[in-house]
Amino acid sequence: MNLPVYDITLDDWDMGIFATSLVENPAIESNFIFMSKEDVVSWFFADTEKREVLGAVLVPDKLIYRKDSNGNEYNVRFTKEIISELNQKMHAEGFNKYFTVAHELDAGSTIKFLESWIKETEEDKSVAFGINEPIGTLFMKVKIESDLIWENVKEGKLKGFSIELDASMIKTNLQKKSMDFTKLLKNEVVIGEDKLRFNSLAEGDVVMLMAEEGDPSFYEGTFSHEGFEYVVEDGNISTVTELEAEPVVIPEVSVQESINLINQKVDSFIETITGLFASITPKENDTVATAISDLADKFEEIKLELKQQTAKADADKTAEIDSVPYDFDVNAFKAASKWAK
Repeated sequence: MNLPVYDITLDDWDMGIFATSLVENPAIESNFIFMSKEDVVSWFFADTEKREVLGAVLVPDKLIYRKDSNGNEYNVRFTKEIISELNQKMHAEGFNKYFTVAHELDAGSTIKFLESWIKETEEDKSVAFGINEPIGTLFMKVKIESDLIWENVKEGKLKGFSIELDASMIKTNLQKKSMDFTKLLKNEVVIGEDKLRFNSLAEGDVVMLMAEEGDPSFYEGTFSHEGFEYVVEDGNISTVTELEAEPVVIPEVSVQESINLINQKVDSFIETITGLFASITPKENDTVATAISDLADKFEEIKLELKQQTAKADADKTAEIDSVPYDFDVNAFKAASKWAK
């Protein structure tokens, strides 16, 4: 069965490798070897047992089978470049010192990190220990200080390394005849008559066109969504462009129109309050009547102040217009001032 393949990537928000676990069945299918005084390569160790193990952590381009909670099957793989990035990030953030057992138990200080390296040539020291992995493989060596863990290693109950990873995935080499992997695409948006499915709308991600009947297909074309324009070629987003926001048009309303509207709302408010007090006071109540009168007076003051502000705004506007320069007409000036006499 042809399964979709995901390349592991690192986005800015991804943690990368945050722990390494000793497990029975490592996903990379490369068991570590435990080393003791019986090892043939005696130059690497002292005569006494050191409880050291080394093995492959990540192997480039190796397909690793996965199955999600919905039963969808797929493969993931690590390129040489991403393995190098993950190793650097792991060391920079100190996660090379974090270990677990079977992805469940915190190993604490019972497992000590000794070193990690990436195989660069066929003369790599990993070859001397009988580990035949391709160039670009990430190896790690640790020291086991727990008696219980060490016994499990020697008995073959713990056989290799397995990373705990927070990363992203980009689809590659997708099989167009097998579209079950679309269930792995978690997001969906309707653009016109097209229903598109994707994980993210970043460059390089896959966009599928869902069909009412039949198999989905790789989307091809351009669409806009939430302020961005996306160009999709053969199912992969090739370009993401932010669209310019359309200018917001605010209708012009004169100051006087605004004041009139406020006055109408104030009058309506006073009328409503007066009606409410009248409904709850069937007989005359001097205190309530006084409160209503005071409230009405207060609103009248507000209305008067608004009118004064309107008059001032009109005066300022007139002054502004008068201050605008205009072409000087000497004859008109003479006539107006009777300067010619």
